[in-house]
Amino acid sequence: MHPNDPFAHADDRARKWLAVVGDQLGTEPRRSADRGPSAATPGVPGRPDVPGFTARFAGAAGVTLTEVPPAAAAVTAALDRLCSPGQLGHVMKLMPSRLAELLTGDRRAH
Repeated sequence: MHPNDPFAHADDRARKWLAVVGDQLGTEPRRSADRGPSAATPGVPGRPDVPGFTARFAGAAGVTLTEVPPAAAAVTAALDRLCSPGQLGHVMKLMPSRLAELLTGDRRAH
């Protein structure tokens, strides 16, 4: 980290988060892990549409539709490890149950 770079801390933090996501996904090289979090965010504004979200996630992450549920759950698990305890659980309770189930892989997520 360069002490005069104003983005160095943010870049370092992003790399650490991507490493956690990569570990959770079991991807190597880590470069492929950067698609998971960004794939989890398309279409966030508006009413959540599970089939639409699944299609956007698959396209953004470069995975098949059948690979979306485990990949989305892995990204969510990685982010849960990085957030404050209970933070993502609270967010999942605010989501439609079908979307929360997809993102967590748990039917009891809502």
